[in-house]
Amino acid sequence: MIFTFYSSHGKDIALEDITFGCSTDSRNIKYALLPDKNPVSGVLGMGWGFRSFVAQLGSISDGKPSSAYYVNLLGISVDGVKLNISKTDLAIEKDDGGGCVIDSSTLATLLVKPSFDTVHTALADHLSSNQKLKRPVFHKLHQDLCYEELSDNSRKNLPVVIFHFEKADLDV
Repeated sequence: MIFTFYSSHGKDIALEDITFGCSTDSRNIKYALLPDKNPVSGVLGMGWGFRSFVAQLGSISDGKPSSAYYVNLLGISVDGVKLNISKTDLAIEKDDGGGCVIDSSTLATLLVKPSFDTVHTALADHLSSNQKLKRPVFHKLHQDLCYEELSDNSRKNLPVVIFHFEKADLDV
């Protein structure tokens, strides 16, 4: 199978004989606060084993697979309203910092503070106006968007969050 990787920083790269499939046992993936050798499942084999997708790409990364997979995030919408988030907050920097990184082994979405604050405010405003949700008291950081359902149909009023990527949108 031939994979072609399009680059915004140079010439496109085509690789042959790449194995592609679903991973059910990736090891040595560090995320969250879990031990170093935690096995995870995912769409791609993102571990460090010789058959992993990352290891197969070693030939285009000088044998040092990157743990960051950058995509171009152009904006975020909450409940159909595109939020006022600075494009510079979402941009990939020349030193490969910043931007949006996809990590298939983590549950969290992390944003720079100004972007986080904008999304947080939009979600909090929408959720606090929903009479079918109850906001419990949490004393842990960043759990203030957790709500209890007061009825079976309270999910009908939850906002749709859309991540606007270059060439695709992701509804969550």
